[in-house]
Amino acid sequence: MIYYTKGMDKKNFQTPVSWFHCIVGIIGMFALFFCPVNLLAQQPTATIMSLGGEVMVSIQKGALASGMVGNVLRAGDEIRTHAGAIVGMAFSDGSQAELGENTNISLSAMAEAPQTGTRTVRLDLWRGRIRLSLSSGVQSPGSSFSIQTHNALVVTLSSPSDSEIVYDPNTNKTTILAHKAAVIVTNLLTGISTQIPEGHSGIIRDRVIQEIARIVQLPSLTELKQPTATIRELREPVFVSIQGEAPTPAILQTVLRTGDDIRTYSGAGVTLTLSEGSELKLGENTTINLSSLVEDAQTGTRISRFELWQGSLRSILSAEHQKPGSSFTVQTPNALVGVISSEPDSEVMYDVSSNTTIVNAHKSEVVVTNLLTGSSKVIPQGHSGIIQQRVIQELARIVASPAEILTLPAESPETPAKEQQETEETPKEPEKKKTN
Repeated sequence: MIYYTKGMDKKNFQTPVSWFHCIVGIIGMFALFFCPVNLLAQQPTATIMSLGGEVMVSIQKGALASGMVGNVLRAGDEIRTHAGAIVGMAFSDGSQAELGENTNISLSAMAEAPQTGTRTVRLDLWRGRIRLSLSSGVQSPGSSFSIQTHNALVVTLSSPSDSEIVYDPNTNKTTILAHKAAVIVTNLLTGISTQIPEGHSGIIRDRVIQEIARIVQLPSLTELKQPTATIRELREPVFVSIQGEAPTPAILQTVLRTGDDIRTYSGAGVTLTLSEGSELKLGENTTINLSSLVEDAQTGTRISRFELWQGSLRSILSAEHQKPGSSFTVQTPNALVGVISSEPDSEVMYDVSSNTTIVNAHKSEVVVTNLLTGSSKVIPQGHSGIIQQRVIQELARIVASPAEILTLPAESPETPAKEQQETEETPKEPEKKKTN
C-alpha cells in the first residue's frame, strides 16, 4: 500500500518502510538522552598513579614496554616490576593496590554489569607481593575481588579492607596477611577453603593451609637489598635473558639479578662475581637461572639460590656470604645442593641425557637432597656425590666430568652401597662336588 501526503505530488510519496525508519530513529534518540547512565558505563580499569624503579607493562598480551604514570590497564594486561621497583595503582571503583619489587601480575578479569553495577575483578599473581585496599564499592551485592596464585585463591569478604598477598615461586608458597577484614583462602591443590580472620596470617604450601594468630612481619623494601651477579670473564658464545626477555649476546660487566638466565654454548665459559665477592664459574653448554638473590640490609644475611638446568657450576663463596642465617643452594631437576662449611668451594654438574647430578665437594662439605625420595646425605670434602634415580652414591674422589660415571656400576635402591661392597668382597663359597 502507498500513502500520499496532502499537497504533495504523487512522485513524492512515503512508503510504510520509510515511516518505520523514522520511528526507529526517534526511539534511538530517546534512548540516547533518557537511558540510565550505567548502561553506558565503561568496564573497570586500573591506572598507574606512582612508580619507582624499572616497571614494565604489556597491553593486551603485546610486547613489554616501560610503564609510566597514567598508564591505564584493563582485563588482559600485565605489569611487572624489577628489583628495587614499586608501583601504586588506583582502580576505577576507588580501590588501591601497591606492588612490591620482583612482582608479576596479570589483570585476568575486570568486568562490571551495566544495570546492577556488580563488579568482578581477578588478578593473577605469578610472583612477588601485592597489597590491596578495597573500597566499599567493591562489595556491592554480587561483586568480588580475588587474587589467584599458582596454589591459592584469595577472596576478600568485606570492605573496606586491607590485605596483602605474597607468592614465592621457588617454594610454591602463598602468604596472606589480613590486615583489615577477613579473607577466604582456597588451596587449589585440595579445593579446601578456610577463613583467615582480621589480624591473622595464612600460609598455603603443598596440601596445607596454616593459620597464624598474628600478622607475619615481612621485611619492607628498605630492609632488603638486592644482590647482583656481574660478568667478569667471558668466553663466547654466551647469551643472557633479562627478566624473561629474549636472549641476547652477553658482554663483560653485564649485571644480572633475580629472575635472569645465562647460557653458555660449546667451548664457552663465564665467571660471575656476586656483589659481596663470591665467584661463580660456568662451564660450556651450561644453563642457569638466578632464582633468588636476597640480602637483609640490617643483618647482612644472604640467601642465594640458582637453578642449574644443564652443564656445570662451580661456586667459591666469600666470607660475606657466610654470616649467620645465610644460605647458598643449587637446584637441578633431581637434586638440591647446599653448602654447609666455612670455606665453601664446590661444584655441581647436571647431565640432561641421563638425569644425573654430580656434586664435587672440593674444599667444603655439602648436603645433597634427592628430590625424588626426599632423602639427604652429607658429602665430605674431597668426595663426590652422584644423584641418579632414587640413589645418592658417594665416591671417595672428585669426578671430573659426567662421562666418568658411565663406567660406574649401577647401585640398586634396595641394596645399600655398604652391603653391595661386602657382597662383592665376600663371594659365596663354591659348592662342593658330590662324590659317589
